Amino acid sequence: MKRFAGKLGRVVAFLIVSLPHVLHAGRPAQWLSYRKGDFLFDFKVDHKAEAMYAKNSDYFSGSPFDQYSYAQSTWDFTTHTRFSDIINSKLTLREKVRWGETRSILTTADTVSLADVTMSEHQHGFNRLVPWFRKAWVKFSLNDVFSINTDRRHYFKFGIFPFEVGRGISLGAAYAVSPGMLGFFVDNTIDQYAFGALLHGDISLKHDVTYDAYVSIVENLANNLSRNTEVVYQNCFTAPTVYRGYGTPTYILVGKVLWSLFDTKKLGSLFCEPYVVYLYHPNNKIEFKSGASVKMGTIGFDVEYAGPKFELGFETATNIGHQFIRAWDRNSIIANRNTSTAAIEEVYSYVFTDSSYTNKAPVTNTYKAIVEAAPLGVAFNGEQIGDSGLYNGRARFRPAYFNKLGGMMFVFDAAYWLKSDVLKLAATFAFASGEENPNIVLDKPEDTEYTDTYSGFVGLQEIYSGKRVRSLFVLGGIGVPRPLSAPALTVDSTRQRYAASTGGFSNLVYTGIGLTWTPQGTKKKCKVAPHVLYYWQDQPVKAYCMTYHETATDKSKSLDYNASRALGLEVNTFADMNFLDSLKGFVALGVFVPGPHYNQVIGKPTNSSQYKEVTSSTRYGIDYNAYPLLNNKTSFAFDVGFEYLF
Repeated sequence: MKRFAGKLGRVVAFLIVSLPHVLHAGRPAQWLSYRKGDFLFDFKVDHKAEAMYAKNSDYFSGSPFDQYSYAQSTWDFTTHTRFSDIINSKLTLREKVRWGETRSILTTADTVSLADVTMSEHQHGFNRLVPWFRKAWVKFSLNDVFSINTDRRHYFKFGIFPFEVGRGISLGAAYAVSPGMLGFFVDNTIDQYAFGALLHGDISLKHDVTYDAYVSIVENLANNLSRNTEVVYQNCFTAPTVYRGYGTPTYILVGKVLWSLFDTKKLGSLFCEPYVVYLYHPNNKIEFKSGASVKMGTIGFDVEYAGPKFELGFETATNIGHQFIRAWDRNSIIANRNTSTAAIEEVYSYVFTDSSYTNKAPVTNTYKAIVEAAPLGVAFNGEQIGDSGLYNGRARFRPAYFNKLGGMMFVFDAAYWLKSDVLKLAATFAFASGEENPNIVLDKPEDTEYTDTYSGFVGLQEIYSGKRVRSLFVLGGIGVPRPLSAPALTVDSTRQRYAASTGGFSNLVYTGIGLTWTPQGTKKKCKVAPHVLYYWQDQPVKAYCMTYHETATDKSKSLDYNASRALGLEVNTFADMNFLDSLKGFVALGVFVPGPHYNQVIGKPTNSSQYKEVTSSTRYGIDYNAYPLLNNKTSFAFDVGFEYLF
């Protein structure tokens, strides 16, 4: 009891000491802090509650299914400790949940095997609220650690923390977010920053030129013996071993310099930032786990000017490097329902019992011995296996090939204060190169792939939504559908039959204007920012016809001409108001009006379920307004909420 009383007394004493630091002239408490000499400790809690609604945002379908709504709470608990300029650290615990959703936290995806069949990936959810580390880092002065007596300061930082180059397009802070066509990263969250280490310091004595040297471990599959000996190359017929082996972490290296050319009250400030980003990703997944690897560099340059009346920003970057796709045997054992007996049986996915490649071979002991002893290689595609009566599928063996990377982008924006600190007018123009999916042969999907140059720009961990003119739909959190061309019809039903999609800052051209109004003289500080943007594709994609049919089951087809590049018009508004010093309300709302492009791709399937729907004989003449397929209906969305800081 005495021990408890002693602890309680120390807590009360801590609060008594801390309260004078956080209560000033009747202002609400925003920080709980404690200072003693050069030591400072802060504690902050940030709570955001919001409600979101969106209609027709997934496919512009007009279907009653194509809408969603939710209420969500996000809690961030942050501590920050500092000891002069020598060492400091920060830790943020996050709790995020959508109201009524008891399994909002999911495990990583994994597979299950039944006999010889490997099932598709699945996940499980937790039915309790589980906080996690969003940010946790330590930063210390190398000058003090190694007694370096110089005016140039150098620091080392490690842990979980945000880092980006330029505007966050070439490399952003959204951990593990990347485009899907090249098969980079599977996770998709900014609820946790990447693990990394940063060396930061001064180059000039005036502290106007600084450098950053950064490394991030995105994924490490070589951290124990079981990972090194995991069988991942059993279908790679050119690999020296079936095991993954050692030395396969995915990492990002960055070098950048920030140069302040001038920073004065009269002239304003001018900063430029050249940077180089390098990605090594040896476990790239396109069709199969570890079926490819990526070595990619991005060279870029960002410049920002802010004057008393005028602002200007520009960034450009280009990709270099390649994606290496390993030679692969696509054949595997899958489950199939026998239409005669209704029994579930094991069959080969790319071995057939007829030369028309329609009847998949069952996995009998006899056939299994023949398949396992058969020669492997691209030359045997579509050929009979000896005189066994078994035939390899036309695309069974994939050759090794390269996708050379050659994308580029630039973004330009400017702003002018029509009335200082009250009304600002902004404009922007941006371009990001695009290309069709490099890992699908559109004209003949049964053909094997070949070395080519992928001209689409690839950003890493990028969720850029604009700086002076912001996007809500195309670049923002909603992300409207932007499918590429659909593959042609093929006799090989195992190949992808639906259109891949692109997203983010790739295959995109847009321009827009915006206003920022901050009214003065009001008791409650507020800001309103409306924007208007129009979007195009860089590279056109094929138009699509939903009513085409040559047989009873072929009811969709890419046409021989390109669809319009005009994606559509977005109008949005962002607003916030400080009701109290520690309480802010916000709202974001907008509409997206699809352009001529979507008039010419109605019904284009973007996944296997949609492809089955549009080609099913029982669904011919499907009502586009009833089923969520790609259409041209106007989309609407809004997000409203409050943020409380204490």
